[in-house]
Amino acid sequence: MGLSLEEKLVMAKIKEHNVAYMEVRYDGGGDDGMIEDIEFYDINGNRMNVTVDTDKLDNFLYECISNNVEWDWVNNEGGYGMLTFNFNHDEIKIDHTQRVTEDHEYDVSTELNKYLGI
Repeated sequence: MGLSLEEKLVMAKIKEHNVAYMEVRYDGGGDDGMIEDIEFYDINGNRMNVTVDTDKLDNFLYECISNNVEWDWVNNEGGYGMLTFNFNHDEIKIDHTQRVTEDHEYDVSTELNKYLGI
């Protein structure tokens, strides 16, 4: 998973602002997935206002999620979570929750008259 030149420039811009970590919230399901929110924090955990062209990061972020999450987070019930890019420790962490639907089939038999109380 490599970054395009545009994506590298956006990441460099983020680092230039002395961002310690970046949190990316995502959500998917029903054949669609999206990046919900991107927040930037300084070394003290204070939220920072950093303006970047998130469109240039989208492909990288989608790839990062899809290549590292075991389940298909976009289709069917999908999944959601948060990517944390820790620039100080050169680490990406993904906290992911997968939505799952289960079907349980069983048979019940009883006497009709007993059930109706007659």
